[in-house]
Amino acid sequence: MDILNLEPMHIDVICRKMQTVPEKLASLLLQLELAGSIRQLSGGYYIRNFL
Repeated sequence: MDILNLEPMHIDVICRKMQTVPEKLASLLLQLELAGSIRQLSGGYYIRNFL
């Protein structure tokens, strides 16, 4: 969660920053999205929800 903010970030960039592979990251991002912590934007970009 510390990596994401209000600036949309591509999944490839998140992978590099977290030093992980997209397969593992996709599961984590889905969990965060279902919890309402982040949003997926078009084109593989993610943004943090600040509610």
